[in-house]
Amino acid sequence: MRVPSLDAARELNDPELLFFTALSILGNPRPPRREALAFELANEFAQAPRDGVTGPTLGGVLFGAACAFLQHGERNHAEDLFRQLSELATRTQEAQLALRPFTSEAIIATLEGDLERAVRVSQQLVERADELGAPVAGRVNAIPANYALFCMGRGEEVLARRGAAIETAGVEPSAASESQTVWLLAQLGRLAEAGDVLGNLMRDRNINPENNQLSTANLLNLLQAAVLLRETEAAKVLARLLENVRSFSWSTRDTNVCPARLLGAAAALLGHPRHARDYYREAIEACAKLRFRPEIALTRLQLAELLLEESAKPNPLDLRTSPSQPDNDVGARSPRPRVVGDGAAEGEETSPLRGATLAAALRSEALEHLDFAISEFREMKMQPSLERALRHRGLLKA
Repeated sequence: MRVPSLDAARELNDPELLFFTALSILGNPRPPRREALAFELANEFAQAPRDGVTGPTLGGVLFGAACAFLQHGERNHAEDLFRQLSELATRTQEAQLALRPFTSEAIIATLEGDLERAVRVSQQLVERADELGAPVAGRVNAIPANYALFCMGRGEEVLARRGAAIETAGVEPSAASESQTVWLLAQLGRLAEAGDVLGNLMRDRNINPENNQLSTANLLNLLQAAVLLRETEAAKVLARLLENVRSFSWSTRDTNVCPARLLGAAAALLGHPRHARDYYREAIEACAKLRFRPEIALTRLQLAELLLEESAKPNPLDLRTSPSQPDNDVGARSPRPRVVGDGAAEGEETSPLRGATLAAALRSEALEHLDFAISEFREMKMQPSLERALRHRGLLKA
């Protein structure tokens, strides 16, 4: 079915067609330049009259709108739509809606740092999908568990799940699946394989700021891989493409990350520590708005690493939090950094501290971030990140 434009659908006075047209945007992966439109539609269709709209179409719109609200840190609005979706699934008993509540619960469990519950619910989703005769849909909708599994150090399970999903679907890998594969391989330390896939994708898909159709999720996967592989040119291109979503608190169910955290890592890789600091502060604020517990802890770990690296330099830059901009979970918004990779030199900042005194102050702030992150990682059972943070903590004298 060819989906008409929104304007054409509005003129036809057909509620089902109008919602279906909105679903074509809200329910599908989209490039960063289309995210603003999705948020507009989320606000419109969350409140639009629903008479004459079928259950599956309405359910898809509710889910897509909820995800758009999560991106903008509006968790209460998202959870309200998730509740409406669950009620709709119960009331209609539509098979196409039966899996949605599982995905919603897995997403919320991930935000809360209850990673074991996210994995457990996703497994229940797969089992329910098999009962309904929809094994492919079950494995696609279970994707939110990938983030939780990696956080807990169970990355090999993610790769196995991915292979099983592709085999079940019986399709050739797409750009989307390849972007997920390169991220998985890089996370698992299979760097040579990941580097080959990343290079091929960047070349074959002609990914550049002037010619890109890849979705936000795909770009985030590729940026994560580029940073892990220390591929600076790829990181520079991908970071530029993701500037439109830098303020997001959450990305998509496929990635479950805060874009500003990844942009901070890219800025650090590219040799822009002040830009990286500002991205990390922006990420902490965005995640606090959503109450996204794992990403707050991960961002504070990365900020600590940035401060420690700078403190080890003979003439460190002052990357500390200023008194007017407290660097806590709900800190004031820092000035928006320049685009990663713009080539601008790091500007001078006035600081009363120099040399060893400044280095000690940077290490002291890093220690605060590490202690926070270590406590969180322990509670959330994020073992790889906990071990990483503890290694840094062992280098400090406190």
